[in-house]
Amino acid sequence: MKISKVIKMIAYLSFIGIGAPTAGGQVDGKPDQAHKLEASLKKKGCSVAIQAGMKASPMSYDLQEIKLKKSCAKVLVTLSIPKDGLPRAAMGHNLVIAPESKRMGIITAGLSQGLAKEYLAADKAGTGYLYATAVLGPGQSHQIVVDVKMLEKHAGKGPLAFFCTFPGHSSMKGKIVFM
Repeated sequence: MKISKVIKMIAYLSFIGIGAPTAGGQVDGKPDQAHKLEASLKKKGCSVAIQAGMKASPMSYDLQEIKLKKSCAKVLVTLSIPKDGLPRAAMGHNLVIAPESKRMGIITAGLSQGLAKEYLAADKAGTGYLYATAVLGPGQSHQIVVDVKMLEKHAGKGPLAFFCTFPGHSSMKGKIVFM
């Protein structure tokens, strides 16, 4: 397979929110492609880094708002967990983007799915979430590429939120804001 096809495939998988969580910010175990995509979006000012599970505040994100520039067609969102965090099975964190009105339904539907399925129902369209990272543990990060125009379209129907679906973490939430 040609390198350009591999890069396009990885970009697409990241775009739809699929990519194995790894240490060091890799996407599907391919650091070169992830770094190229990341560098391109960062150069344009189209990236957001967010941490969860900090030692001083293990059940929170370090941002209350994810600010998306309307001038960016796509934005790279990177969730990371500090190395000194609690184990994934005990205190994992993910980041799900969805309409605020569907947040509790998505969390409830995910509870029965368990950690193996990232505490997310398999029916993405049926539950209403738009993007999601994997549930992460200490030292891991996961990147997703979000389509800003698509999110703006959904925001026209009501506010968008980001949140964690790990059991007991429903207080971990923030707003998606367009600038």
